[in-house]
Amino acid sequence: MKYTAVLPECRQLVASDGIRYQLYMKHGNQWNLKDDFEAYANLLNLKDRHPYFEHIGGAPDLFMKLMPK
Repeated sequence: MKYTAVLPECRQLVASDGIRYQLYMKHGNQWNLKDDFEAYANLLNLKDRHPYFEHIGGAPDLFMKLMPK
């Protein structure tokens, strides 16, 4: 994604279609965009985990990781 090159200081990226949200995080200097995302939320059906991939966090993980520290 070209977005990641424009803002090198950015550590998180959210991809959305308006209802579903996927959180990608930068690890060191690398984005893991081709593999799994970090967290997932569907605003119409919020869950604690991704509905199919148990290793991916759900809505609580997504929202907590987006909060400022």
